[in-house]
Amino acid sequence: MVYRTKAYNFILRLITACILAPIILFSIKLSGFTFLALVIVAAVIMGGEWSQMTYRKNNIWKLAGIPYIMLPCLSLIWLIEQSPSTDSAISFNGVSMIISIFVLVWANDIGGYVFGKTMGGPKLCAKISPNKTISGFIGGVLCSMALAPLLNDGLLFGAAIAIIASIGDLLESWFKRKCKVKDSGSVLPGHGGLLDRVDGILLVVVVVAATSILFK
Repeated sequence: MVYRTKAYNFILRLITACILAPIILFSIKLSGFTFLALVIVAAVIMGGEWSQMTYRKNNIWKLAGIPYIMLPCLSLIWLIEQSPSTDSAISFNGVSMIISIFVLVWANDIGGYVFGKTMGGPKLCAKISPNKTISGFIGGVLCSMALAPLLNDGLLFGAAIAIIASIGDLLESWFKRKCKVKDSGSVLPGHGGLLDRVDGILLVVVVVAATSILFK
């Protein structure tokens, strides 16, 4: 019965991912209003999930959701407007950068899941996220690095994205543990809440945007 439940959840996760991934990538490619609308809708959903997660916590916890959600959303809006410039130490196309971020974080998630489930081994950070293993972390980094050259990105960039995404994942797991909830919501079949699926991306886009502004 447990095996059937896990298989069913895996199929749900796969179907949801296959539907959402093309929609997200197409919206990024279109940029403009389409992408802005996607970010706004995501922000509203994540805000609702955060409110639901922290409804038993004090006001400081509730207010913490504002920067946690708004900074990544503003970073995405800023990043997508960027274009190559000879006046900047870091020059990139915003659309391509965001596509790389999403795809590499997805590769990290998939690699982490597959390696973690098949190899098992010591836990990465058992007190925060008991299901994450060191083998899964290494597998996620390797998958992100393997995919990076196909996106015209460097191996170190792929590794950095995977590591930052993993930290973001652990950060959200810590939030959920403090709020005593398993998932941030149930809006995505098989995945839980939207915050559960974009936790790595939230931190990555802030770091990438902050680094780009710093060296601009």
